[in-house]
Amino acid sequence: MGNKKSKIITIASIKSDVGKSTSSIMFATFLAQKYKILLIDIDTQASTTSYHYDDIQKSGVGLRKNNI
Repeated sequence: MGNKKSKIITIASIKSDVGKSTSSIMFATFLAQKYKILLIDIDTQASTTSYHYDDIQKSGVGLRKNNI
């Protein structure tokens, strides 16, 4: 493996319903065309996880749910 450093990008806001989950999904999808992506959903509503749940299950990727 190379010496590539990981980057952390955070999309956050104290306001609700401003498009954080939608922006996260779209940005991760764009970046995934060229890079390996790990998208972590820590929203208590789990909007991002809910949106992609079926695709995640079909892909065989492990899904871990933790309540914070």
